[in-house]
This record gives sequence, C-alpha cells and structure tokens, in this order.
Amino acid sequence: MKALAWKYYFWIILAFDMVSFVVPFERRAWEMAETLFFVVALVGLFGFCWKRRIIARPFWQIFFAAFLCWMPVYFTLGGSHSMPANLVSVSRSTLMGLIAVAVALHVPLIVGLYLYSFGKGIWEGE
Repeated sequence: MKALAWKYYFWIILAFDMVSFVVPFERRAWEMAETLFFVVALVGLFGFCWKRRIIARPFWQIFFAAFLCWMPVYFTLGGSHSMPANLVSVSRSTLMGLIAVAVALHVPLIVGLYLYSFGKGIWEGE
C-alpha cells in the first residue's frame, strides 16, 4: 500500500509542477534553474517510486544536498523574482498561505529523494 501511495503522490506532484511550469511569465535564468531542479527531482522521485536505478547513487546524493540548499533559497528569495504579476496584488497572508501549501506539498518529494539517495533498497548489490 505504501508503494501505491508514493506513485499517487508522484502523479499529483507532477501535475502540480507542470501547471506551475506553464503559467505564462517571462523565462529568466531564475525560472530556468527552478525548472531544471524540479525536473531532475521528479526524475529521482520516479526512480524511487518505481524502484528504478537512474544515473548513479552518488549523483542523487549530491543532487539531494543541492536540492535541499535550493528549496529555501527559492521559496524565500526566488518567489519574488518569478512571481506572476497577478499574484503581486494578493495579500501578504494569502501569499504566505500559498507558499506554505506549496512547501507542504513538496515535503514528501524531499523525503522520497532522501530515501532514493541514501536508502538501501534500490541500490543494493551495487
């Protein structure tokens, strides 16, 4: 049952992130970095959910550390750079609520990447 829940989560977070990728706004370096980080993270989550070895374990361990560093930077500094114009007029409390929901939705992604990077199940026999 736990494996099935992870697969459902993968499809939910994929849909959530795909919607955020197609929101029309100017694609600058900041947004491109965000897209790259999240696409690679989704590939790692896919590998975890379907128990597939993708690339190599050391890559995912390094990526996990980089992703952990990226997340707080993005949600504190990056949000103001990449925020669509229609969200600028939203109240501060509503915006903070939206950010909190987005962070909460991504916590399992971080857990899944950790388990994929440092867990033993998928990488045994390597």
